[in-house]
Amino acid sequence: RRVFQDFVDLFTATFSRKQNEKFLQYTSSCMKRKQWNKLSKCFARASKMGLDKLGERGPTQQSSHCEWKQFVGRVERFEQQRIACETGLAFVFSEGILVEAIREG
Repeated sequence: RRVFQDFVDLFTATFSRKQNEKFLQYTSSCMKRKQWNKLSKCFARASKMGLDKLGERGPTQQSSHCEWKQFVGRVERFEQQRIACETGLAFVFSEGILVEAIREG
């Protein structure tokens, strides 16, 4: 949900909400219906459009351009998680206190 809300905020800050109402409704319906593949494609497409649009404007929009770049990273992670969930590999090993204690003796 957090990725989706960040997407909507960033998208509406960059593009007209009124002109893109159908696209936003489509992404919202994908979210509600848990159509993660379609939602991921929408995120990727919008990210490319956002970076392209801000790249045309030059250095005055640098902070927004950085936000889109960060969002691209989140989209890539979202896609990796989506694929992992579909294939049944939805776990991440992270070292905790126990592993550190074992290593240090």
